[in-house]
Amino acid sequence: MKSYSSNATQRLEPPNSIFLDAALRCIGRGNYVEAEKALDRIMPSLRLHPSVLAARWQISAREQNWETCVDVAKSITKIAPNSPIGWIHLAAAFHATERTREAWELLLRMTDRFPNEPLISYNLACYGCRLGRLKDARTLLEQAFAAGDAATLTQQALQDPDLEPLWGDLAGPQAAET
Repeated sequence: MKSYSSNATQRLEPPNSIFLDAALRCIGRGNYVEAEKALDRIMPSLRLHPSVLAARWQISAREQNWETCVDVAKSITKIAPNSPIGWIHLAAAFHATERTREAWELLLRMTDRFPNEPLISYNLACYGCRLGRLKDARTLLEQAFAAGDAATLTQQALQDPDLEPLWGDLAGPQAAET
């Protein structure tokens, strides 16, 4: 059995990269059965690659199979602990399984490891709102905007039900202009 670290750093080459791209396109179209078939065509020794696992996580999330998402995300964090995506996915799965405090605590520990990752701050803002920590949530959302594409994140935030308590803050200047 190959070690996790060799899978984590190994770059997917054709045809495996082609199968992964096909799976991601299928996920985008909502065709999860075909996405799974494409992932199953990837060489068995590469099926624990973080990108392949992340695609499997997306399929499970779209199907709202959150316990599977927890398991897959935990695998990603073991295989690629220095990549933020596994931690973000794990926290999202915790939140979806009504373990928001656990999601909050997990990502809070990751802020030092990934200080410039806007999705960590963004998701922490979501969890902060759900936990009633609105002041923290505002600060974290500002950090996400500073670290990422503020315009895109603002539009996303204005549609995110987790951030509804902050919508007035976000829409305020825009609403005043109309």
